[in-house]
Amino acid sequence: MKKKIVPLLLVTALTTSLCACSTGEKEDKKDSISISVEQTDPSQTEETDNGLDFDVEEQVLIDANGIRITATGLGINEYTGDYSLDLTVDNTTDTDLTIGFRSPDVSLSIGEGTYTYLNGFQVSSSAYIAVPAQSTAEDTCTLSKAVLDNAGITQIGEIELAFSATDANYNECLDESQSICTVRTTLESEMDTQLSEDLLLVYDQNGIQIHAKYLPGETEDDKGCLIAVIRNNTGAGAQLRIKDVTVDGTPLTYSYSPDEDAFRYSIGGYYYENNGKAVCTATSFNAADTVPEITSSSSISFSLDIGGPASGDWSGMKTIGPLSVPI
Repeated sequence: MKKKIVPLLLVTALTTSLCACSTGEKEDKKDSISISVEQTDPSQTEETDNGLDFDVEEQVLIDANGIRITATGLGINEYTGDYSLDLTVDNTTDTDLTIGFRSPDVSLSIGEGTYTYLNGFQVSSSAYIAVPAQSTAEDTCTLSKAVLDNAGITQIGEIELAFSATDANYNECLDESQSICTVRTTLESEMDTQLSEDLLLVYDQNGIQIHAKYLPGETEDDKGCLIAVIRNNTGAGAQLRIKDVTVDGTPLTYSYSPDEDAFRYSIGGYYYENNGKAVCTATSFNAADTVPEITSSSSISFSLDIGGPASGDWSGMKTIGPLSVPI
């Protein structure tokens, strides 16, 4: 089911999240996601006590090396508006532990973003749960919601996570095979996998598919943002960098200092993506020093760098673009 998408103010996320579709026809290919134009009457949607029309029933996610992580529910974070996944962590080891998320490539100790996929789309997330030795802690982790809403992914049925459990010396206590898990919601059989109709395909070559749109700001001072969904079907993991965002030929840049000689940075962001996965990104224009007035006749474009599978390895980098974004 689809619900009417309400634009939200987004900020640039450097973590992390790709999708394929035709310009209006549904396809049955496994590596392709088609556009949905179906809308659901809000009066037909029943909300649960958590403010959503779906929930998470109690389920064990991790049970290894004396660490047991159980999902107990799903709701909305009252401060950020993001998804909030309730967790119970049992630590039966003799070591104090900190529970968090691993990077998108779980073989890396450090990477751009986290390995967090909602319905197969990577989003930014955060978790920090301190669990002393021989004790139990109840807390929540936060999963970005706004960028998915604006991509049309609102009915969440599957949440794939990679947990990290580290001791005081930052030693990892879960190996890769133990850290990845999947949370099933009550909408598992009805989850959204189709992008909203205004998120159009702007690139589809060599295993990379990109959908994008410009999302106007909600207030006079809000300059809007670039929504991009990028799917990686190259056969290997890849690092992605959105760069060279322009409005009517003007590059969007910012600086840390108002001085005329200050070094200027290009608006954009870095992401890591696994083969067959998708990343949802939101690049805010609000940080830019100057943004030309954007009208229905404006021209917006951006480019995408694709680097190697290892963090920091940009050898053999390829650049896609500039790509035009529909207004």
